[in-house]
Amino acid sequence: VELDFSANTNPFGTPQGIIDAVRTALPEMHRYPDPYCRKLTQAISDFEEVSREYILCGNGAADLIYAYCEAVRPKLAVELAPTFSEYALGLERVGSRVERYYLRQENEFELGEGFLPYLTETKPDAVFLCNPNNPTGKIIDAKLMKQILALCKQNGACLFVDECFLDLSDSGESLKQYLVNYRNLFILKAFTKSYGMAGIRLGYCMSSDSELLEKMSQSTQPWNVSSIAQAAGVAALQEKAFLQKTKDLIVVERQWLKRELEELGFRVCPSS
Repeated sequence: VELDFSANTNPFGTPQGIIDAVRTALPEMHRYPDPYCRKLTQAISDFEEVSREYILCGNGAADLIYAYCEAVRPKLAVELAPTFSEYALGLERVGSRVERYYLRQENEFELGEGFLPYLTETKPDAVFLCNPNNPTGKIIDAKLMKQILALCKQNGACLFVDECFLDLSDSGESLKQYLVNYRNLFILKAFTKSYGMAGIRLGYCMSSDSELLEKMSQSTQPWNVSSIAQAAGVAALQEKAFLQKTKDLIVVERQWLKRELEELGFRVCPSS
């Protein structure tokens, strides 16, 4: 048995329905893919209950992170520490200065209200948050997240929220309902974790800022989402029972893993 601890993806692997969809799409490989991902965008719109005009697809979440940084080019950006490393890599590529707000072990790596005065003092052009945060597995309090969103709008700052793990979390609340009234809000999601599709490379983002999405699409290569990936994405969004089965397993296995690690003498950070 080969066990890979380097990537945190779905323990069930890829659903059979997605594999079947990929097989069905193979004979069309000689054709260029739809550059606008129309079928996939409509499927995402139905799944997320968000206007299709707010959606842009990419070659994995990383593709969209880099495109976002290229489009926004903030002089100063704030991120948490620890968090996913690609934000800083994308920002540094476009010459942005990155400040880090450090999460503390004594607070179980929770993001607290002290972040609000920090943002007021630091005055960043962009704020990067991951909810739940990778690698701490912490959900950001919904009330605090709304305060951050309002503060960013007030200060003219962009708010980038990575929700790639949200569909597998216990109690996370998406910010997508605020997209209509907050053009500064950008939400990132991907098929990688939830549906075991790391090798296909497929992600999407949501924003009501049409100019931002246009800039991002111009900074990525044409046909950046393959026809195979588009077919896989449409099929994945039908796998709601698979997603629930995964969540049910994670709850049980996480408790077991925490208990067993603590019996070995390790300190385990509570996670969602």
